[in-house]
Amino acid sequence: MNKLKNLLQRIDEAVGTIPLDYTLHVICSGIIAGVIMIITGACGCTLLQSLLLSLLITMMIGIFKEVIIDTLIKGKDVDEQDISADVVGAALAVFLIVCNVLIFR
Repeated sequence: MNKLKNLLQRIDEAVGTIPLDYTLHVICSGIIAGVIMIITGACGCTLLQSLLLSLLITMMIGIFKEVIIDTLIKGKDVDEQDISADVVGAALAVFLIVCNVLIFR
């Protein structure tokens, strides 16, 4: 029981070091990419077309948010880590959906 408690404490400490902003970027980009991929698939696009469109549109939204909103409106610098978190979230969502389609087809 003590080993389990130590493991859970180490996991909690590791998760606590991840900044909330990057976590939100991963989650939001994943949701956006997933929704776009589902919509494009329902509209008749192939799996590859859906994958590419969802990644492209999600990254355009992420870069727009960083450049327009953060830089021009808020006066902050572009945060490359936010954009990389967007890439991770979008890629993870697309990967999971593609795996789901290929396995359960």
